[in-house]
Amino acid sequence: MKTSLVLLAAASLVSTISVIADGSVAAGEKPASDASATDHISGVIRTVDLEEGLLTLRDFWSTRTIHLGKTCQVSLDGTNRAAPSDLRAGHKVEVTFARHDGVRVASAVVQRDQTFTGFVATVDRTNNTIRVKHDWSSRDFVIDKDCQVVRRDGTRQPVDKLEIGRRVTVTYLRPVGDDVAQLIAETSREFKGRIESLDARDDVVRAGNLLGRRTFQLGSDCQLVVAGELGGELKDFRIGDTVVFHYEDIDGVLVANRIERVSGKEEPEPRQLTRQESPGS
Repeated sequence: MKTSLVLLAAASLVSTISVIADGSVAAGEKPASDASATDHISGVIRTVDLEEGLLTLRDFWSTRTIHLGKTCQVSLDGTNRAAPSDLRAGHKVEVTFARHDGVRVASAVVQRDQTFTGFVATVDRTNNTIRVKHDWSSRDFVIDKDCQVVRRDGTRQPVDKLEIGRRVTVTYLRPVGDDVAQLIAETSREFKGRIESLDARDDVVRAGNLLGRRTFQLGSDCQLVVAGELGGELKDFRIGDTVVFHYEDIDGVLVANRIERVSGKEEPEPRQLTRQESPGS
């Protein structure tokens, strides 16, 4: 009886080995290499080789090479579909890929815009750079040759029209080296009027024009521009000054991020003396 059981077990073992050798997989066992398993990696594109179908990404620690599959789907921020030729060095991307014998093959590349919001601190037209500050941090950008400033109403203007103190959002690339500005967006609303009251304690300024009056709460990073220069203080402004406010409407609260004095309070011109009058009359 024991001999029969041993022979039966041996026959079963031989049968199992034969099945595996034929390439079959036992129930509940995963294949040695699962090509359908995907992974994700994020980084900044360092190089794009369209001829070889290669993408190199760099992150904080290393640089990695990924092959672009023939059916790889590419999308840029704000667009549903694009092509590998739309990818550029400096783009921040997330790549979906699968490993095949250690080789990474991408099935999808999604690009995400890199942005920085703050106020324009300097504009260097000689070196074609700008510096944008936010609280205690600042960032320098080289202006791309095709970069434009987009106003709130959608109109575009050249970068040389950019004014210091303006609140902007810069969309940029980060290739090896300098950050490169691709687009500069100005999203603030504008209001021009004469100052009617100032409350330095609560950082509130009220102003009006022929169309109405508005009350502005100064933001913590509000830039005060006097005589075309940053660094002004509220005490530099007077009731009656003509100013331009740049602000955001936050659920009915007008938060100013820039105030520029266009002209001081108009003073009456001194009366001209006639020939019959003397300075003492």
